Amino acid sequence: MFMFKVMLMSLLAAMFINKYKVVYTNLDAYRRFNIIKLKNSVSYDRFVGGITLSFFPINFIVLPFIIPIVLLRSKRASDFLLKIQYVFMILYYCAIAAVLIIPSVPVIYLKVITNSIFIAMTNKRETFKGQNIVQLMSAIFLSPPIIFFSIVIDLLSLPNILMKDSKEFEHKYQQN
Repeated sequence: MFMFKVMLMSLLAAMFINKYKVVYTNLDAYRRFNIIKLKNSVSYDRFVGGITLSFFPINFIVLPFIIPIVLLRSKRASDFLLKIQYVFMILYYCAIAAVLIIPSVPVIYLKVITNSIFIAMTNKRETFKGQNIVQLMSAIFLSPPIIFFSIVIDLLSLPNILMKDSKEFEHKYQQN
């Protein structure tokens, strides 16, 4: 009983330490996010804000727009420039995702085929004669379009994830 209590107390202490570490990491993320939010809200100029909030790879694309925005000093033109930057940023992230998913397509297809072969070999309870062969053939011929459509749906839903509200900042990408 003594050893059990010592082990249980050690486990309890380890759980508290782990929880503290997670909370501390989230507090650090919140603190950094609040600093960025405060910096952007204080230094944001509604007439040239589209220039001051430029994103690194995209600010080279919007360089020709800077002179007209500064000369016009228009809130609508600044908002338009900021929206152009968001569009380019979303397209940039979608292109990165599309490039990174290409090597995994053959692996996904191989996994589907391997699973179908395993099920066909081990399934002893067929509903009708030849059910295992029908399922194997349907997996071979139907999985490529299903994989393609799932990738397209993921790429179409990526902008929604990127533009999600930052209310729960640390859980934004973990939930999706």
